[in-house]
Amino acid sequence: MTTVGTPLLWGGFGALVDPTLLSLAAIALLLGGAVIASVGSRLARKAVILVAGSAVTAVGLAMIVLPGPAIVVIPLGLAILATEFPWARRLLDRIRGLFARLRRRRAADQGSAMPARGGSERGGA
Repeated sequence: MTTVGTPLLWGGFGALVDPTLLSLAAIALLLGGAVIASVGSRLARKAVILVAGSAVTAVGLAMIVLPGPAIVVIPLGLAILATEFPWARRLLDRIRGLFARLRRRRAADQGSAMPARGGSERGGA
């Protein structure tokens, strides 16, 4: 079964995100905002962010073995958690650093694999 998704770039890697997942995350955040507005306490805000971020991260972790864009959903869940929890911010920064190193390594590998100018691979021109 194929899913129609919207392109979303994170860390230089392209992926498709299921619009249903984004809709559910938006609904959870809106409901969380309503709870925060009605209660108005810092503890309620932390609780809502913990639940929403943990749920999105858990779905992303499940997508490692199930079909889905785990590489996008896990950092999305961590980004939600990072709004309130320093440990999530540090973990997200480590993941961003990992992707930056992978991008640099990939660029270096592609640069060394490029044929020399005027090489014979251009069809003898």
